[in-house]
Amino acid sequence: MTVKHISLKYIKDIYELVQRAGKCKEPVYISQGRTTVAASSLMGVLTIDPSEQFTISYPSEEKEFEFYISQFEC
Repeated sequence: MTVKHISLKYIKDIYELVQRAGKCKEPVYISQGRTTVAASSLMGVLTIDPSEQFTISYPSEEKEFEFYISQFEC
């Protein structure tokens, strides 16, 4: 698993993250504070504050996903 710290400013970015996370072969998780949720769940992602820095964990072999989220790194 690879771990990065990112933040999202726009609703369209949240929606796109959820869509791309759903296409990964292994689960992608996001966490902020004590909360950890599946990144493929829009309701789950909205339980955190995506405009604040959060941690995303994804499979190391998902290079396309890594390239996508690299634009949001803090």
